[in-house]
Amino acid sequence: PNSPNIVLNVFGVSPGSPISVFTTNGTVFAPGTPVKRNAEGTAYTITLTGGNTCYAPAFAAIPGKDNTVPPNGTFTDTGGNPNLTIQPTSDVAPVAAVAASPVGAGLPVTITVLDSTGRRGTSVITVSDNGLGGAGCN
Repeated sequence: PNSPNIVLNVFGVSPGSPISVFTTNGTVFAPGTPVKRNAEGTAYTITLTGGNTCYAPAFAAIPGKDNTVPPNGTFTDTGGNPNLTIQPTSDVAPVAAVAASPVGAGLPVTITVLDSTGRRGTSVITVSDNGLGGAGCN
């Protein structure tokens, strides 16, 4: 999967105050440990480690087929078991639908930075893949 990292610079932190970083989707961007940029601790650098941001199309559900004669309501019987009259061919198990990922035109991820005095900053980024495949998105 495509796994881009984003470096986030945070300024205006209360001097010496530790900070916490949260994202609404850690599978797309997981925050690393904040690193001080200056001695007084008013600026930090945070690397957001990217997860899978490749676009995958949606797939519709596929219904199962119960080939048992008469149908027994399962989708697990194999052809010829117990005999070809009752089970002429194997059942076909249903397949669940799969949603597109990232959903739609882009996947919004909210990043929140909070220091120990209650100061906070929030940013929303939209992650989207161009759908062309390529390195990491096959």
